[in-house]
Amino acid sequence: MLSTRLENHDGCVRLRLSGRFDVHAVEAFRRAFVQMMATADAREYVINFAGLDYIDSRALGLLIHSRSQAAAKERKIVLEYPQKQVLQAFNLANLKKLFVLRLE
Repeated sequence: MLSTRLENHDGCVRLRLSGRFDVHAVEAFRRAFVQMMATADAREYVINFAGLDYIDSRALGLLIHSRSQAAAKERKIVLEYPQKQVLQAFNLANLKKLFVLRLE
């Protein structure tokens, strides 16, 4: 099960994910992402993966689609602090070419 928490602080909107990001979590992520993108005054949009234990290919595809939506609004998304197994999935999907990855 995926848990989401949205934070807005000093122009940075951060979506914190925890649990499992799989096919069953797609709608929860979409709702949270729409809320995040509705924050017009943000300088930076960040998705935090520190609490995420698992991500599947459907979720990776949704991240890529979300990047396209952000780009249409001239916004970038930073992916931060993925755990080892999530980072491995990011590397397999070559997400470092599409997103800024913040590892530390």
